[in-house]
Amino acid sequence: MNTYIAIHCKVEPVQPFSEILIAQLAEIGFEMFEEKEDGFDGYIRKENFNESLLETIEFLQPNDFLLCKTGS
Repeated sequence: MNTYIAIHCKVEPVQPFSEILIAQLAEIGFEMFEEKEDGFDGYIRKENFNESLLETIEFLQPNDFLLCKTGS
């Protein structure tokens, strides 16, 4: 069973910033994204997750995301 880490990104305005963030997160290994009314959830395999890479994302500020482990 793979274990995924999920982040929830609240984005304002949702467009175009959600698309920009999704592209940047995909570059650092996030595999799946689920659009939400206020932004999106992004999912990455636990073994591929590197929290320090989140700091390289231009539009993602500290404390703008919640980390929660989910199974799949």
